[in-house]
Amino acid sequence: MTTKGKRVYSDWPIPPGEGLQEEAEFRGISPQEMATLCGESVENIEAVYRGALEIAPDLAEKLEKVLGIGAYIWLGLEADYQETLLRTGESRPE
Repeated sequence: MTTKGKRVYSDWPIPPGEGLQEEAEFRGISPQEMATLCGESVENIEAVYRGALEIAPDLAEKLEKVLGIGAYIWLGLEADYQETLLRTGESRPE
């Protein structure tokens, strides 16, 4: 962990797709179903799950409609992930 002022920053970048995948699995939604519900390809959903593809605003809106979890949550998690990648010098997985 890194601290800057009073804020604590994670040194471990966690892609928001991991949380998305856990939520989908908890609800019994397969990657194929999630892709269909969101109007995305299965490849894109799986890339989001592993952190290779960002959760863009349009996908965040779709996730809000499908899961009832606000788009601002997904976008905030994505921003935190990108910030951690930048701070640690890591890059998105392929």
